[in-house]
Amino acid sequence: MDVVLDTRRGMLERAAALKDSEPNFARFMLAMVNATETDDLSRYSPSVLEAMLRKTYTRLGKREGRSHVIFEFPPDDVMRPGPPKKRR
Repeated sequence: MDVVLDTRRGMLERAAALKDSEPNFARFMLAMVNATETDDLSRYSPSVLEAMLRKTYTRLGKREGRSHVIFEFPPDDVMRPGPPKKRR
């Protein structure tokens, strides 16, 4: 069984189920699935991803009339080859 395809399929099915009852959240979920690398989807089950998305969606909804400022940072370079650097 392919975990990645199952996660993607589960998220798409859940978004379809929410389309009538929570259309805005369903669109948010679809946008996340479409924007997420396939390998990244395999890290969590669909239910865990939905729970994380709901927290994010709730937080974004509490902007109190202000626009959002979203920063994108490159991942930390923790997996560089070679021995770890000594901290002083």
